[in-house]
Amino acid sequence: MSYLGVHMDANQFGDFIMQIRDKVLSRPAMAEKYIWHVNTIKAYEKDGRLPDIDYLAALSVETGHCFADLVNKRLMAGKLANVAEEQHLLVSDTRADYKVTKRSSTLAIPVYGSNTKLHLDNKLIPNGVEHSALTVFDANQQGELNSQVFIFNTADKTIFDGQLYIVDIGNGAVVKQVQSGLGGAIILSSDKSGIAPLTVPREQVDHITVLGRVVCAINYF
Repeated sequence: MSYLGVHMDANQFGDFIMQIRDKVLSRPAMAEKYIWHVNTIKAYEKDGRLPDIDYLAALSVETGHCFADLVNKRLMAGKLANVAEEQHLLVSDTRADYKVTKRSSTLAIPVYGSNTKLHLDNKLIPNGVEHSALTVFDANQQGELNSQVFIFNTADKTIFDGQLYIVDIGNGAVVKQVQSGLGGAIILSSDKSGIAPLTVPREQVDHITVLGRVVCAINYF
C-alpha cells in the first residue's frame, strides 16, 4: 500500500516527527539510545533541518510509525517534492511476501464488525502497542474495495495530523488520513483514486467517531 503523500514544509515535518516521538520517549532518551546528538534532533524538529533516512528508520523502530510514511513525508517536505509526485517516487509499505511459520508467535485479533478473528504473526505489530487493544479492519469487506487489512489500536484515538485512522462518519467505518484544516476543520482523505477529500467544519467534528489509529497495514491478494 502507499500512504498518502502530504505536502509539508520542513518546519511542519519537524513538528510532525516531534509529535510522534514525544508519545514514546523524550528527546534526550532518543539521543542517548542512538548516535544523534540531542541538538541534532532538536534541529530536525524545531529548526527546519530535514533528517536523514537513518534517523527516520530509528524513529520508525521506536514509535511503530510506518517507515514508508515517514520517508514519503520527508521527501514531500524537501526540494524534490514535485519531482517525487510526477515521477511516482513515493515508496510503499507492502508485506506481500511475508509468511507465518510454525515457529512464529501469532496473535488472534478480532475483526471489526464480525465474530471472527485473524491470526497474525506478532512481528507484524509495532513495538509498544498493547495487543489487547488491537482490532482488524478489512477494507474489502467493509466496502472499501481495497485488498488490505488495517490493524488499528482502539485505545489510541487522539488525532495527529497526517496519520491514518478508522473513523465512522455516519455511514459506517472507513479508513481515512486526517489533516488539520482552516478554522478548526479537519480534512479526511483517502488513498483511493477518484475520491475527493472531505472537509468537516469545526462545528461538525464531534459528529465523527474515531475508532482508533492504524498501526499496521497489510496487503493481500
